[in-house]
Amino acid sequence: LKSMEATQKIEQSGGHAPKPRNMVDVMNVLPDDAMKVNLPYAFLTAARVWVTVIISFYLLAHSPWYLLPFAWIFAGTAATGLFVVGHECAHQAFSGNKVLNEVVGTICMMPLMFPYNAWDMTHSHHHRHANNMDKDELWKPLTKEEVGKMGKLKK
Repeated sequence: LKSMEATQKIEQSGGHAPKPRNMVDVMNVLPDDAMKVNLPYAFLTAARVWVTVIISFYLLAHSPWYLLPFAWIFAGTAATGLFVVGHECAHQAFSGNKVLNEVVGTICMMPLMFPYNAWDMTHSHHHRHANNMDKDELWKPLTKEEVGKMGKLKK
């Protein structure tokens, strides 16, 4: 219902969505099921990622030397897929079950040599303190004063 109203407003304004002013505006144009967990789709995505990883291992083992750079890029992209699934598990977005998210997240992070539980703790800390320059150890943007002290080349 909400998305139908948003679609009607877009059609009435000549096909262009109004610029959102805040997160409420963004949420109002999303379909009703956008924030719902779809477990079959989540498992299909994880399976697709694992198939891609297996294909990349095959390519790495059997590609001639001159095709290896392409195999490396493919393998890196596939490994990123594993990280993304693990990341979604840490946000409890893979499923509604915390234990299932922990298991799938751990399995996806293992080939990356990333300890899932330790990463989950630091990542949660990062989200709790995002943009807090004193407490967030993962994101440290420069202050205006620091930028002002830089030379033109360093900026």
